[in-house]
Amino acid sequence: MFERYIPAAATTIGCMKIRRRPGWLFMAFPAAMLSFAAHADRPLPPISLCIDGGNCSTDPSQGRKKKWNPGHYIVEDVLDVYNPTHTAELKALGGETKGVALWVSWRALEPTRGNYDFRYLKNAVDTLHAAGLHAIIQVQDRSFGGQVLRAPDYLKTEPGGEGGIYAKYSDKARGTVPKLWKPAIMDRWIALMTALSDEFDAHPAVEGIRGEETDVSFSSDQYAAADFDPEVYFTQLLRLNKELAGIFPHTTVWIGANFMDTQSRLERLVKDAWSKGLGVMGSDLVPGRPSWVERIYTGQHWNGSAWTTLGGHDYRGEVLFEVQIQSPEMGGKAGNFTPAEFHAAALALRVHHLLWERKNYSWDVATYGIAADKQTYWDSSIAGSDTLRVKDWLRGGHREMTLALPPSLFAGT
Repeated sequence: MFERYIPAAATTIGCMKIRRRPGWLFMAFPAAMLSFAAHADRPLPPISLCIDGGNCSTDPSQGRKKKWNPGHYIVEDVLDVYNPTHTAELKALGGETKGVALWVSWRALEPTRGNYDFRYLKNAVDTLHAAGLHAIIQVQDRSFGGQVLRAPDYLKTEPGGEGGIYAKYSDKARGTVPKLWKPAIMDRWIALMTALSDEFDAHPAVEGIRGEETDVSFSSDQYAAADFDPEVYFTQLLRLNKELAGIFPHTTVWIGANFMDTQSRLERLVKDAWSKGLGVMGSDLVPGRPSWVERIYTGQHWNGSAWTTLGGHDYRGEVLFEVQIQSPEMGGKAGNFTPAEFHAAALALRVHHLLWERKNYSWDVATYGIAADKQTYWDSSIAGSDTLRVKDWLRGGHREMTLALPPSLFAGT
């Protein structure tokens, strides 16, 4: 069932609030022509729509649409955008290349507790907007090599945080991670998300916000923080989902959902995100090697010993799905795949936003033994083949991503 909200001054239905269920929601104009197919056993929370031409308020609660610009996005650092030659190169790709996924660290955005500095990020977003490009903001809070700090120093002394940041060690790599399993530290992350919404939710060029992945890289208990509790961490992630669902009324938020300590917890996290209208950010894409979250997303269920189609739910077409192609997956140990093979794998998943890593990272060279000029194939082809460089392949056109959700839910710009 759905509830209609008719503004007093409107002569037609200008705004309506719909409680949707899985399945397609179709909208035609005039507004009275509305139908949807429903499965009664899978309720979703209300989603607000604003019908074009209706008398809708600018108040987010009155039905503003979310921004909707699916396609290919190139992963960049914030400062890369200030290079006019580089930005022009991205614009020249045209077609389905819609913009840039901007990497920015938490510590750069909040140098001291509660004092936010969004100047460089805002300038980068405005620069992209002027060039007709969109931005996905990715806030980094952890590192996977060395002891690089991406979380602010004040977390170390945050009351209740018990040190705030853990210098993690594993059998694969070192790095640092904020103790988001501590409610006091999660409080600070949620405060940052709220501040970002205040600044960027209404910006037409900001397509979405994505946080970090769920993986904390504790590959075995011997490397985990002494105060780490996977169930407490999971509870805090559910709390984050609830907060994020209300913080960004006009902008898609993708939750990180690549790995957790068990398949069942990850499955429950994806289901919770779906129930709250959040997008899901998957693991790095590797053709032919489905990750846990890809299995969950395509309807598989972990029964305690194996993946099965019994008991799962196929989220394709119901959840905004975004994946990234990183340098280890392009010419590293994962294999040599062509841009077209990555694209085909993304289409099979009904990916809406596909992120391509452009830069070469020294950590990938050291960890995976990848030649520095062969990591991403952005500017170079696979050795000994005639494979197109990524940027040339993107420039070739007809690289559409699947529009698996009804465009009427979004405000394509």
